Amino acid sequence: MVRGNKSTRTPAKPAQNWVMFLAISLFTALLIVQLQSVNFAHSITEAGLVTTVDSPSVHVAAETGTITVAKPPPRKTQAIACQRAVPPQLHKSQWQEDQHLLTWFNNVCNGTYIEMGGLDGVKFSNSHVFNKALDWKGVHVEADPRNYKNLVKNRPNEIANVHAGVCLEDRDLHWVHVPHDAAVCGFLEFAAEDFKKKHWRPFMIKRAKVVKCRRFENILHEVVGDSFHFDFFSLDIEGAELLALQSLNFNEYQFGVILVEADGANGRKDQAIKTILHRAGYTFIGTINRSNWFVNDNFDLIYDDVIYDDKKEG
Repeated sequence: MVRGNKSTRTPAKPAQNWVMFLAISLFTALLIVQLQSVNFAHSITEAGLVTTVDSPSVHVAAETGTITVAKPPPRKTQAIACQRAVPPQLHKSQWQEDQHLLTWFNNVCNGTYIEMGGLDGVKFSNSHVFNKALDWKGVHVEADPRNYKNLVKNRPNEIANVHAGVCLEDRDLHWVHVPHDAAVCGFLEFAAEDFKKKHWRPFMIKRAKVVKCRRFENILHEVVGDSFHFDFFSLDIEGAELLALQSLNFNEYQFGVILVEADGANGRKDQAIKTILHRAGYTFIGTINRSNWFVNDNFDLIYDDVIYDDKKEG
C-alpha cells in the first residue's frame, strides 16, 4: 500500500460544490441588504427625516431634518373706529396701564379683552375704562370668591365672568382668605411654608374654600369657542402668569397687545414668559408701569382698517 496516492481519493462532484457556493453567496447578499436597510432606517429616524404628515399646516424640511408648523394667518379685529370722549374718572388702573393701552386703542370701540386678576372689576381694573366708555366686552378670570361675587355685580355685561384659577391640569384647589389683606390671599397648594407661617393663621386655612383650577385654554373653549381674537390681554395673577401662558394654545387664541405683571421678584419667570411670547409671535417692547408689554407682530395688519397710521406706531 502506497500512502498519499492521489488516485485512491474520491474526487468531489463539481455540481454539488457549485450549488453550495450559490446558496452561501445568496444568503450573504440577502444579509448585507437587510443590514443596510436597517442602518439606513435608523439613520434617517435619528436625523428626524421620517414623519407621518396628515395636515397641510405641517411642513417637513427633509434637507435639514426639521419640522416647522405653519402658523394660521392673523385674524382681523372686530373692533370699529369711533369718536368717543373718555371721562378721566373711569380710569381705574393701579399704575396707569389703561392710559397706556389707550395710546394703542384710542377712539376704538366694541373691542374685546381678557383680564386675569382684575379683582372686583373696578378696583385696579385695566379694562374698566374700555367697558364703560368704549363699549368693549371681555372675559374675566378671578379666583378669589369674594372678588368674583362683586365682579359679577360690577361687570354684568361681559362675554363671561369665570370663577377659577389657572393650572396646567384641571383640578380642585383651596383658596385661603385673609381679612383686610387681599395681597396675601391665595391657593393653599401653591403657598410656600414660610409664607403660610407668616401670613396665615390656622383658622384661615381651616376655612379655605374649594375653587376650580383650570387650564386656560379649556376656559376659553367654553366661553368663546375654539378660536378668538382679543384686542388686549391683561395678566396679573400674583406669580401664576407663567402657568396661564403655558396652558394656552396661541394658534387658537390671538391678542393685539399683552401686558404681564413684572414686579422684579422673579427674573427667571419673566424671561420664560418673554421666550414663550416671542415664539408665539409677540414682540417685547419694554417694561412700562410695572408690567412687561408685548405687541402682536402682525398688529398693523390686524388693525389697518381701524387705527390710523399715526396710532399704529403706539
